[in-house]
Amino acid sequence: MNNNWKKLFFISFVFYHSNIFAGGFLLWEQNGAGVGDYHAGSAVDASDASTEYYNPAGLPYIRNKQFVASLVPVIADVNFNGAIAVSTVNNNTAQPLNDEQAGGMSLIPNLHYTQPLTPRLSFGLGMNVPYGLETNYSTETFIRYAATQTSLQTIDIDPTLGYRITDDFSLGGGLDAVYANAIFDQYAGYSLLSNADTLSDNRLHSWGWGYHVGGLYQITPKSRVGLTYHSKIVEHMKGTSKFSGKLANGGTGGTQTSNNLSANLYLPPNTTLSGLYDVNDQWRLLASATYTQWSYIKSLLLQGMAVIDVQSLDPINNGEVFIQEDFRNTWNVAVGTEYKTSLTTTLRTGLGYDQSPVRSPTLRYIQTPDADRYALAVGGQFKPNKKFVFDLGWTHLFIIKAPINSSQTVGVNPENPSPESETVNVQGDVISQADVFGLQFTWNID
Repeated sequence: MNNNWKKLFFISFVFYHSNIFAGGFLLWEQNGAGVGDYHAGSAVDASDASTEYYNPAGLPYIRNKQFVASLVPVIADVNFNGAIAVSTVNNNTAQPLNDEQAGGMSLIPNLHYTQPLTPRLSFGLGMNVPYGLETNYSTETFIRYAATQTSLQTIDIDPTLGYRITDDFSLGGGLDAVYANAIFDQYAGYSLLSNADTLSDNRLHSWGWGYHVGGLYQITPKSRVGLTYHSKIVEHMKGTSKFSGKLANGGTGGTQTSNNLSANLYLPPNTTLSGLYDVNDQWRLLASATYTQWSYIKSLLLQGMAVIDVQSLDPINNGEVFIQEDFRNTWNVAVGTEYKTSLTTTLRTGLGYDQSPVRSPTLRYIQTPDADRYALAVGGQFKPNKKFVFDLGWTHLFIIKAPINSSQTVGVNPENPSPESETVNVQGDVISQADVFGLQFTWNID
């Protein structure tokens, strides 16, 4: 593969867009087939090469070389109604806002490959998108002073091995190299100057490292259980902050730049327990429970931002934004079933619940208005021959209304706001829903 194709292949993964539709920013959609049953049994199913991510202990269950490509389109509807007050724009007077949209369409790609090395040892490799979020509000309404674009985009490259220790028990593990790219944008304004809108554009990136391990046990010929663990990953992010517009450079305009932007982002560990039971040759039952340790995330601190002193308008390139989060640990549960209607066709369905790590309205922010959600999923598989398999799935997410009553401060020391800082207060509700579509192609190479 020449260098240009390698770059194009990599960029197509890194620069996807993912609207906020998962609890926190953890994404479950590491294949397309599982969208049809809300990924029930993800750590035990081992029916295709995506098990290298969900549970590498399942790799020996795949007897041949196999390649899996999936694409997961997401259509999200995120709607804010409420009021925003900004100290530098309207002297903290609440500005009503209605029907502010932040949703849209997203695409999540994934690739998986597996190859048996011996009758008991198998190798796997994946390119996955395990974390992500995006909200994108209008730049034309007052909401721009609270948020415009907020996004987290990741790609995980994960070589894995799975080994069948006995006929009934296998173990597996792999390394995770996760590239993260983040954007935090909003506008600043100033009540004493006309046409003072100035864009604060903050972009960071980094590589983080982790691992995942799992085990699989065949209890009886009709039942088995799987357990997998994905480790915590810390992203020490660096980047550039640009302040562009009339307020930049002490009010002289242009673009004020800081190349010292930084933030530490924690990608939380999670543990999944799954089970399956074959009622008969046609009917299979599946279930999963995932515990995610979000409590590692206490706050987010952006440092080294290009800002100004809101009293003197002097340029400052060591501005900060402090966001208190105090996330709680959460559960995600899913139950599903598959039914083979013929040798070539399988139908599946599932139900699920995804708990949000956000504790209260005072710790919920308009950039990431997360809330609990329920899932209803249906899907199917078509296998025209031994080489090729096609899967389709659809999940609808019923997201609970998310009240917001929070504030954030931009300044030199935002944890102890001073008159030189800007404060943004948000009160209101976010009503959301999402539709997730799964498309998957599986190629049994030999």
